[in-house]
Amino acid sequence: MKIYKILYLLSSSNLWGARRSILDIFKFLDREKFSPFVIIPKSGPIEEKLKGLNIPYKIIYLPPWRKVARLFQRKEAIRRLKEFIRGNSFDLIHNNSHFISPYGIKIGKNSNIPVISHIRDILTPDKIKKYLLHKSSLIICNSIATSEVFKNLLEKKVKVIYNGVDTEYFSRRRLKEIRKFKEKWDLDKNPVIGYIGKISYEKGIDLFIKIVPEIIKKFPDVKFLIAGETRREKDRNLIEKLKKYEGKVILTGWMEDLPLFYSSIDILFFPTKKESFGRVAAESLSCETPVIASEIGGVSEILKDGETGYLFPLEDISQSLKKIIFLLENPSIREKMGKKGREKVKEKFEIVKKVKEIEKVYENLVPTLHHEKSFQNWEEKSLPN
Repeated sequence: MKIYKILYLLSSSNLWGARRSILDIFKFLDREKFSPFVIIPKSGPIEEKLKGLNIPYKIIYLPPWRKVARLFQRKEAIRRLKEFIRGNSFDLIHNNSHFISPYGIKIGKNSNIPVISHIRDILTPDKIKKYLLHKSSLIICNSIATSEVFKNLLEKKVKVIYNGVDTEYFSRRRLKEIRKFKEKWDLDKNPVIGYIGKISYEKGIDLFIKIVPEIIKKFPDVKFLIAGETRREKDRNLIEKLKKYEGKVILTGWMEDLPLFYSSIDILFFPTKKESFGRVAAESLSCETPVIASEIGGVSEILKDGETGYLFPLEDISQSLKKIIFLLENPSIREKMGKKGREKVKEKFEIVKKVKEIEKVYENLVPTLHHEKSFQNWEEKSLPN
């Protein structure tokens, strides 16, 4: 049996977003058919995860592609990658985000290896050319929303494969565990509205803050559990604003046991302003917790409005407030939505199914595209500057 050797390029070594998605793929990848090797830019938390999955990796610093000041470092990174490729025989290169795609495409062309660029962001048309995406052998998008930018330009080489959810892991926890968790965070029997992710303006925490006093007026015993961290200086003031509601708003920091978090809240509030997929919404539904989210990007492909939760327009935050109040007043509807949500996730986003789709892409791509035509020049005039 042919074993495909695949080189994965990662743009970061943390455990957020795209790295969590690729780790899920590694966990369920058929290792009798596919042999993965990973390049990461620096030491970080992902190393322990890779070691745990018995996946070999190498650290090669890959500087931001579009920063002119990093031109020398960029050339050195390409040199090191080419040198590494020469000493190994890879069948395919899989770029885990558009940020890293130019490196994979450059060394792929040099070594005559087909390249997949996995797009996990909502891009503007100019990014296609700037990140050399038009020279990919194939582009995988994590939602229909993510794929829209390629429509009419590179549609034939784009395939939508949703991020997968491990529904066995992301399942509702036992009541005993939930009680212990609630005791730890002083939640008692209070209704709990949860949020998980980066604490940033981009993820809509400023909108979250706006509705907190309104909900407290209606439900004085409600509590808000926020799991996440602030990474940028410009978002620091959000933490201070949240601290004004001390006793009501509980900041947990990084949360390791995500299924227990989702199982211990009554509603997940996800007011994101930009989202290519919306992993936390799918994970929450998998744990039978309904979601109220902004109708943005790929989120509307996960959430069925009125069935597994509610969507609201970003321009009208009051709509989210009404939906939260309605679900707080109707626990039986929350429960029904949660159960329906898990059914939908198992049907549409089950990780094993998604990995099988990716494996099929690998098998089809290597024998048909492993030649110079993989890197034919697309008509530059059709691409934005």
